[in-house]
Amino acid sequence: MVTGDHRVIHPQARPGAVMNICLIVPAAGASTRYRSAGGTTDKLAALIGDRSVLGHALARVADGLHVSSVIVAGPHDAAERRRFLQSHAAAVQHIGATVCPGGPRDRWQSVRHAIGCVPAEATHIAVHDGARPLPPADMLDRLRIAAETHRAVVPAIAASDTLRRAGPEDGSGVRIATAELSRENVVLVQTPQLFEANLLRRAYEQPDPVSTDDAGLVARLGEPIAIVAGDLRNLKITRPEDLTLAKALAIAEPSS
Repeated sequence: MVTGDHRVIHPQARPGAVMNICLIVPAAGASTRYRSAGGTTDKLAALIGDRSVLGHALARVADGLHVSSVIVAGPHDAAERRRFLQSHAAAVQHIGATVCPGGPRDRWQSVRHAIGCVPAEATHIAVHDGARPLPPADMLDRLRIAAETHRAVVPAIAASDTLRRAGPEDGSGVRIATAELSRENVVLVQTPQLFEANLLRRAYEQPDPVSTDDAGLVARLGEPIAIVAGDLRNLKITRPEDLTLAKALAIAEPSS
């Protein structure tokens, strides 16, 4: 969720700027929330049609943003990383991705490790959640067009549900609502997020770059974050029911 003075833009097609984009996909997580909600497998390895969740995420963003290189931040532990490579060999090899060690604990650590592997010739870096398998092509077009004139661009959707703060769960799993929040000018930020390469490097060179969102670190530098329209189909697989919905969305996609 992002609030504050972010510029919402609606880009129009124009001659493409020359961009050399490196895609970073942090994929070092252990699917903890997914498993705690009843999932029985690594969510990134779960199949949607004949391709894994991670395979869809890599291929669709790489194709839609016309990337030049792909870095996957896998598990930090060497043995776990070997198992990751075995499990995701098809997805990684299909896209020609490089797998580097991710962080030992948090997503931001994985992104920072991966930035160190970005080719010097890259002018831009896109960061995408490996658990978002269905980013639509038209959304990726909006992102790339906006990046021609903005140094940091994210897709986001307007908050449509009522927002409330809630207290901690009691012993039966019930939480008590405390305050209603205004949803005016509140958006829900998605990925991929696209940045000038040197800008994202500076963001991660800051002291204590702890964040669940790359744009949040860029904003700390005082840089404006441009927002383009995201898409509800660009859901993140967090619980088993998200995977069920993603499968239904994939089936409903028009044939190319």
